[in-house]
Amino acid sequence: MGCGTNIVPGFKEFDTQYQKDVKDPALEMKISSELSKEANAKNFMKGLKVKDVGVRKWNRDKHNYNQEGMKLAIVIESVETHPSGSEPAGYVELYQDGSTYSDWSVGDINLDARYHNQGIGKRLYLKSIEEVLKKDGSYLSSGGMTSHMAARVWQSLYNMNPREQSDMLLKMGFPQLIGAFKMTMPAQEEFNIDSRGDDSVSIDEYVVEHFGKDKEVESYEQMQSYAVWEAELRPGQYKENIEKLSGRGS
Repeated sequence: MGCGTNIVPGFKEFDTQYQKDVKDPALEMKISSELSKEANAKNFMKGLKVKDVGVRKWNRDKHNYNQEGMKLAIVIESVETHPSGSEPAGYVELYQDGSTYSDWSVGDINLDARYHNQGIGKRLYLKSIEEVLKKDGSYLSSGGMTSHMAARVWQSLYNMNPREQSDMLLKMGFPQLIGAFKMTMPAQEEFNIDSRGDDSVSIDEYVVEHFGKDKEVESYEQMQSYAVWEAELRPGQYKENIEKLSGRGS
């Protein structure tokens, strides 16, 4: 018995519209661009080097970070170099608190403009979270000074609900991080508590926004011990995820 397409009501109309959509140059260009960005991001992440540099002394002036006892412990950097050739195209420096050893901060992060708006910045932060989890760290904070672009990444992670976070981690290739961290904003939370019934308390006592010549926010500065953004880490969940993904877990 033959199966002609004409026996399906509306099929010809659907097929005609489908062919138009498929041949839409703007749609094809958008899909191609997104696929190219995703491939570029994956290649960039594959070319990362993670260096455990132990207790090398950090440069307080360079990072404008006023917390004593921090040690430069991990450097994550790309194999590809910046056009100037003087540094990697992207890197993150992570600092360990020498008094607790479980508290970590992002001391410095940089990404060449060629790689902006491709999801690479977020991937670098996720890679940082994973490296601290491997060290059984309890917290990874945004550090003393956070650029506007870095703040956008931190805030986007904070704004996600658990389902959105899981979907994002799967899409970006970090299934091992599902449920292994929770984003918080300690400075804002502490301000909310301290300012109840007291109008004299200012948010500037906890975090200060620095503005550029164009009156746009350029950076955020942590003023007390409460981080502006912080990832609460769950090393146990991370290890459980790794076992399940490797087939060793139940």
